[in-house]
Amino acid sequence: MYTTNLFDELLVLWGQDFPNDDIIVVQAALRIRFLAELEQQALQDVLAEFHIGVGDSDVLLILSRHNTPSRIRPSDIAALCNVSTGAITGRLDRLQARGYIRRENSSEDKRASYVELTETGKALGLKVRQALNERSRFLLTLRNIPKADLVEFNRVLDGMITQLVDSSAGKR
Repeated sequence: MYTTNLFDELLVLWGQDFPNDDIIVVQAALRIRFLAELEQQALQDVLAEFHIGVGDSDVLLILSRHNTPSRIRPSDIAALCNVSTGAITGRLDRLQARGYIRRENSSEDKRASYVELTETGKALGLKVRQALNERSRFLLTLRNIPKADLVEFNRVLDGMITQLVDSSAGKR
């Protein structure tokens, strides 16, 4: 298998460069990174039929959440997507141009604005979620893993995410 050989070669190189490092940590990091790339490709494959990118779908999904207010500030969307407000502006511009969202200026604060889905955007959000649920290779693969293994996997991932978020919070 190509990826296994690539991982093995990278691990050998890493072991030569850093002989005192625990290779199993690097092995896990390489696999997680590779999984993230595979997940992005699986998303792109499904989203292509809707002519939207992964970032645009993130915005649609955030705005589609039931516990989200009907209107949300662009800066809050940026925080939820873990990207800059500049990156969100580009996504919002694209979605607005296609009629999926609308922006409204705040009546209380002229500097603030809010974003909400249009009816067309709501319909697209539902179609995207349905397509991902039915056809994402990544989700389909995860569904083949025993539930007990997924519970443990999620526990480990949650711990990693918490550590990474906590360690980066002090840098902001």
